[in-house]
Amino acid sequence: VPWQRVVNAQGKVSPRADHWGAEVQRLRLQEEGIAFDESYRMDLKAVRWAGPDREWLIENDFSLPEDRGVPPD
Repeated sequence: VPWQRVVNAQGKVSPRADHWGAEVQRLRLQEEGIAFDESYRMDLKAVRWAGPDREWLIENDFSLPEDRGVPPD
């Protein structure tokens, strides 16, 4: 996963000591088409990756996660 795609659980770019790293990350995400609101938050429901599907896990000899249902909103 490219580093700029890793964001915090609030859908925000985490601040960095140099400030510019966060700005570069936000700009790269915007170049990929990710939109931010006025609080610099993205819509995680629209962009979150659910992970590999069941078939891929089986084909690649990974153990299957427990079914925990749909995550809460």
